[in-house]
Amino acid sequence: VGRMVLDGAVNTNSKSKIDQIDGFERALRHFAAWCADEDCRLGTERDDVLAKIKEFLDRLDQQPLAVDGGRTLSQQQGVEAAFYAMYGGTNSWPGFRDALTAAIFDGDGGGMLQLADAADRRNRDGTYGQLMYAFPAIRCLDSQEDSVRSAAKRLAEDTREAPILGRLNGPDLVCPLWPVKSAPDQPEVNAAGAPPIVVIGTTGDPATPYE
Repeated sequence: VGRMVLDGAVNTNSKSKIDQIDGFERALRHFAAWCADEDCRLGTERDDVLAKIKEFLDRLDQQPLAVDGGRTLSQQQGVEAAFYAMYGGTNSWPGFRDALTAAIFDGDGGGMLQLADAADRRNRDGTYGQLMYAFPAIRCLDSQEDSVRSAAKRLAEDTREAPILGRLNGPDLVCPLWPVKSAPDQPEVNAAGAPPIVVIGTTGDPATPYE
């Protein structure tokens, strides 16, 4: 290459110091601190807001929230809404706050379901975009993950490090159960002899944490 910039890079040669789920949990903590400072109804302290979110998501497991139009907000959709809102950074926080507040205090899950639908690429007519079909196929062709037991072990680690989103995100069984053989071990990747390459990372990035 002549000139190259890599944005939101990941470490391809070794395990990162922080996993993606840790990045999302950290972003949720930042949201909770912001919400508390804004005197939102979810709580006056960061931990109060986090506890309210956890309680709400836990409750959805047994009590999905009815939504206008005959649909319901399930626990998994609530979790997807949280992930999607964290992707958007601070610009998405007011909308997420309003959606949570309506769901928790008014029993109106419409805002949370809209966020979940956006995450799932669900259209108004009930059809879905290509991403949720394509992403697993592409990801698993690059993955060496082939062990259900390892996925369960990783879930236990994620639950300790990310007690809200890690546990509710569940074990990543997609690639271990994917019906195509996993990829061979990746060779070590380097850029020996290449011109300087600029690598950009954003502090607070949930999907590709700065570390």
